[in-house]
Amino acid sequence: MTRSTPKLPCLYFVHAGKYTYVRTYSSKWEQMPNGRMGSVKRNIKTVGRIDNSSGLGEVHFKAEFLAQFPELNRYNVTRQTSASRQGGHQLIFTPRTDHAGTGGTAISAAADDRADPMLQALQQMAELEKENSSLRTEVKCLKE
Repeated sequence: MTRSTPKLPCLYFVHAGKYTYVRTYSSKWEQMPNGRMGSVKRNIKTVGRIDNSSGLGEVHFKAEFLAQFPELNRYNVTRQTSASRQGGHQLIFTPRTDHAGTGGTAISAAADDRADPMLQALQQMAELEKENSSLRTEVKCLKE
């Protein structure tokens, strides 16, 4: 039996400026400062974007992500509000009719996320947070 939609990694969406960025992540359970266990996103990578801040519309994936998941080339992917979940969203996979495979879905290198100052600031914050987290781990190890 063939699958009707591609199997994708965990995705989440971040509104920044005039775009909504699509990111992948892996989840890890860690102990929080309050002593309870909590899920933390790790290995975050921007893999595409929606060209508006509402978070709804066609998803434009980066060429690297399309190379990793070539079955996406056969679909136009759209994020819409979900009729079944109040306040939720869903991805709609519509088969392409152009048969070209990549027409219009990949973000060109000229339109890469590095050109967006808001994304640069978010990435710098994530890097600083990662450094801070590793410093906390080092301090914790020294205390033990």
